[in-house]
Amino acid sequence: MSSGQHPDVTNEEADASKVLLFGSTGHIGAAVHERLKSTHDVVVASRSTGLPVDILDPDSIRALFKKVGYVDAVVATVGSVPFKPFEHLQRDDFLAALSNKTLGQVEIVRQGIP
Repeated sequence: MSSGQHPDVTNEEADASKVLLFGSTGHIGAAVHERLKSTHDVVVASRSTGLPVDILDPDSIRALFKKVGYVDAVVATVGSVPFKPFEHLQRDDFLAALSNKTLGQVEIVRQGIP
């Protein structure tokens, strides 16, 4: 067993780390998935593909972690933000971006800590 390896994981299983990827349909998520899938066991979760999850719903994230079980790594490439010229952005646009992109990813970390 290597240092940092989960005690229930054998050396053979450790060769292909289990990665939980939140989001894989956008440009960054698709590139991350493409890069990892040949060397890791990638579990994909999103609103539209893979295992369903809503990053704005702590219960949804908690249920996903329970279903997936132990993972070696979590990658978050999810969240939406309004894209328009800065002078057209309203307060609600900034709040939506913070709620979705920032707080959604914070919630992934909160729910993912054992």
